[in-house]
Amino acid sequence: MLPITPIRPLGVTRARQTVQKLTGRRREAKEARAYAECWYQAIRAWKVRTVQLPSPGDGRYQPDDLDFLTLGMGGPITATYLQTPIGDCTEHEVATVIKELLGSGVPDHRAIGQLLDRLRGTYRTPVTLLRECGRWQPDMARHAAYAVAVLTLAVRLGDGHAEAPLARARADQQGRVAEKVGTE
Repeated sequence: MLPITPIRPLGVTRARQTVQKLTGRRREAKEARAYAECWYQAIRAWKVRTVQLPSPGDGRYQPDDLDFLTLGMGGPITATYLQTPIGDCTEHEVATVIKELLGSGVPDHRAIGQLLDRLRGTYRTPVTLLRECGRWQPDMARHAAYAVAVLTLAVRLGDGHAEAPLARARADQQGRVAEKVGTE
């Protein structure tokens, strides 16, 4: 029995399929870099919003004649949320992931933690990872390393969409050309 070959849609030539395949890979690479840039700018800006939480004493009986103040009473309880591409994450969650990476025994994880710590601190870091056209800045390995760092943070925070861009950024960081396509 002969194998059944899929029939191309009418008007779609093999040349057109090849072009779509190549441009599709380039488009995916560009979208992956743009996603890394989104995360990079979110961590670099470190925009937080503060939410006041109800105090644990609300709704309970508290006599009026108590003149002393118990530790932890009297002030508002607040939570701070960092604005990220996947929504709000508590600053505590993000800081915990960065601290875990910094304290890791794996050298690659420690290096990622150091980059994230630099990005979050007051150190000099690149303003952007990408040029206006969507390509990496001239020092591709350095900028891809920052992309790997922020995308690793994204994956650890539960962003499933960051896994494919992370693999592509790792390939770019190591100087390889992913899937025989130039890094544009």
